[in-house]
Amino acid sequence: MAIRNLSRADSAGLKIMVAAVGIIAFASAILRIEGGITGYALVGMILALTVIRFILFSRMDSKGV
Repeated sequence: MAIRNLSRADSAGLKIMVAAVGIIAFASAILRIEGGITGYALVGMILALTVIRFILFSRMDSKGV
């Protein structure tokens, strides 16, 4: 059960990350944001995704979904 929940959490995390990278890349291209700031945004998104993935997995595992 936990392996299936982890797979679901990873799937949701991948969708979130793809959307976030697309938004960051689009904003960088349109607003001409420097590469350093874009890098910090990507690293921040990875850190936020780690927390989101943990919360999703914990909730799914506690509810028995």
